[in-house]
Amino acid sequence: MGQSGSNSDLKVESVQKLLDEAEKFSKAGMLLDAKKRYDEILASDPENVVANQQKGIILYLYKKYELAYKLLKKALDREENVLTLLYLGKTLNGLERYVEAIGYFDAILLKHDPNDVEALYGKGYALNRKNVTGNYDGRFDNAIECFETLLKLDPRNTFALVEEARAYERLQKYDKALRCYEKIVEYEPDNILAISGIGFLSLHNLGEDERIYKRALDCFEKALVMQPNDPYFIDYKMQALVKLGRYKEALGCHDAIAQLYSNSVPNNPSAVLIHILKGHTEYQKARISCDDRRIPEAYYRLNQAMRYNSDFGKMAAHDERFRPAWGDHNFQKVVREGPLFL
Repeated sequence: MGQSGSNSDLKVESVQKLLDEAEKFSKAGMLLDAKKRYDEILASDPENVVANQQKGIILYLYKKYELAYKLLKKALDREENVLTLLYLGKTLNGLERYVEAIGYFDAILLKHDPNDVEALYGKGYALNRKNVTGNYDGRFDNAIECFETLLKLDPRNTFALVEEARAYERLQKYDKALRCYEKIVEYEPDNILAISGIGFLSLHNLGEDERIYKRALDCFEKALVMQPNDPYFIDYKMQALVKLGRYKEALGCHDAIAQLYSNSVPNNPSAVLIHILKGHTEYQKARISCDDRRIPEAYYRLNQAMRYNSDFGKMAAHDERFRPAWGDHNFQKVVREGPLFL
């Protein structure tokens, strides 16, 4: 592997000494110290393949994807190497440039090693993303092929099992997705991605049965032990309780979310979280309107809340704070038939 550029001001021995020191720091987890050694090399020898590659990998690990890509590409342009190809693919996945990433993973799988576990995972991960573009109409099936090959080599790879489950979900093969999550729990009983995955499938995709909804509730209660203030898990627990007809407990979940976000709202909430918060906010406004006997306003606010989550209607039908509105025709129509798109 090439180590020196034509304009290097460092002697070969000095470069090798810095490379050896950097490698020791990397193995010890002292990545910033390793990066400093690579910086020293690149200051005098900007074309050094090893320094570009290894600094690029460190920047990838720190999620500095744009900078990592430039260095890794520079290393690859001078010398093809499986590790460089792999981290270019990973970096492009981090940049959500999935089609380009697939090209690098394919370069490994087709030219070097068809059983490279990390390349198989990286390619499957890229194919599994919803916003991948290009001629990948069967991409979820192709992603599953990657994960199946990987899992034959490494059956307990829980990252691959999670991604395979998500691919099956997108293909609406919910029983197979469930089995993937169940395998993860066999290996890692506290894996929160698998626990919440089972809960979500039980809540929405495995039929309408009390036993299934109880399983969903158990999953989200277990997830909340690990992450007590997670608004998603609280919301899903609320939905499971509504489906089980346990409305007072469901209202407790609603109040927990309202309290959680009366104290603080994250700086960059995701679209899903905004959706949850808007529904709960409208429901809370409907309750306040009922307290003030403003029934038309309560009806309107409940209608808005149900557009985010129809379970709010079932809650309102059992929520004592809505008692003043229970006799109103419009209110009952929304509770009974679902939200009107006003």
